[in-house]
Formats: sequence, C-alpha cells, structure tokens
Amino acid sequence: MPRTSGPQYLLNGFRLIFAPKTRRYIVIPLLLNTFLFIGLWYGGYQLTDSLIQWFHQAVPSWFQWLGFLFYFLYVLCMMIITIYCYGVLAVLIGSPFYGMLSEHIQAKLSNSTPSEMSNIEMLAMIPKAILREIRKILYYIPWIILILICTFIPVLNLATALMWFAFGAWVQAIQYIDYPFDNNQKSFAELKITLNQNKGLALSFGGMTMLFMMIPVINIFTIPAAVAGATNMWVDHWQQENHTPLDLNKRIDK
Repeated sequence: MPRTSGPQYLLNGFRLIFAPKTRRYIVIPLLLNTFLFIGLWYGGYQLTDSLIQWFHQAVPSWFQWLGFLFYFLYVLCMMIITIYCYGVLAVLIGSPFYGMLSEHIQAKLSNSTPSEMSNIEMLAMIPKAILREIRKILYYIPWIILILICTFIPVLNLATALMWFAFGAWVQAIQYIDYPFDNNQKSFAELKITLNQNKGLALSFGGMTMLFMMIPVINIFTIPAAVAGATNMWVDHWQQENHTPLDLNKRIDK
C-alpha cells in the first residue's frame, strides 16, 4: 500500500492534469470555471457597491465612521459565499467533463485503455452526473443545518469554527473521490463506507483541497486537479486488492 498522503494526492493531481495527453480533458472545464468565477466576482462586486451606497444614504453621518468596518466584514462574507457558490456551481456544471477526466486518468495510471464513448453516450452521461451531484448536495444539507444550530448553543458554539473546517474537508473529499467511484459503478453508500474507513486520508485530502479553493485563480485549476488526485488515490488504494501501483513519474505522459 503506498504511503502517499492526502495533500500529496492533490499535488499529484496538478501534475497529472498538465501532462500532454491530459490537457485536452481540462480545456472546457477550465473555460467554464473561468467564466463562472468572473461572473460571480463581478456580481459580488456590484452587490457590494450597491449596499455600500445604501449604507451611506441610510446611516446618519455621525455613524458613518463604522463604514470601513462594515465594508470589511461584508467583503469578507461575500468572499466566503462567492468561493462556496463557485465550488458548488463549477462542480455541478462541469460534472460530466470531470467524469471523463477521471476515467482518462484512471486508464493512464492503470496502463489500460479507456472505454470509447459515442456522442450520444456522452450526452446521456450529463443528467446522470448532475443527479449524482444533487444527491451529494442533499446529503450535505442536514449537516449544514446541524452545525448552524450548534452556533446558537452556548459552549458548543465555541467549536463551530472547527466543525465548519472538518465538515468542509469531508465535503471536499466526498465531492472528488466520488468521481472514480461513480465511474467504477460504486454506489454513494459504498463511497461513504470506504471514506469512513479511511478518515485520515480523506480528511487530509479534503482539507488541502479546501485551502486551495480559497485562493483566487488557483481555485480555477484546483477542481480538475482534485478530480485527478482523487482518481490517483482510487488506483493506489481501491482499484484492485492485488494491484501494485507504479511510480507516479512513470505514469505521467512526458
């Protein structure tokens, strides 16, 4: 069993997506990510500007010295919300392309030939991939509600920051490791069982992915890198019990 850590798998993912024969699989997702990222930030800027103007008009002049603090807190909240929305929407929109990327990476790392799909088969993947993404979102909602409730409970609310970070790491792990599981006809229930048995690997991978998602511009490349890194993890750990992975450098196209 390889000793590669969760964060290292994410870094491996960046190496994998820029390999010569893999770049074509990330062109469309990167374009979608870029337009989505610009659109969300522009919308956030417009909303922020409108709210600041309202603040100056609605608040008495003697109270406007708090405007800077208000602006700082609001911009911080908008950044967090924008990054979260970007992650959810980018994955939802690009899920069919990420499924194909994962399949290509798995074939390359396993020294096998990826299955050939017709255009009709590729189109048929789109609703299936989107439904799988919606199922994951529905899985997250009860946990989000539970943590939000904890924020209003004395003593427990002191730990909510840690709860949000741990939950975010778990969400990122499920989000991207699900691609190779789905491609290999593994159910969502099987995914959850497997990750529960490998919590350290999953949380360290998800935590590093979450940190990278908070870095503007870098987060555009993080999603395909996380898909590739998660697929690398699948091949190394769960593809076959008797599978002996080769050195990563030998499996990346030169």
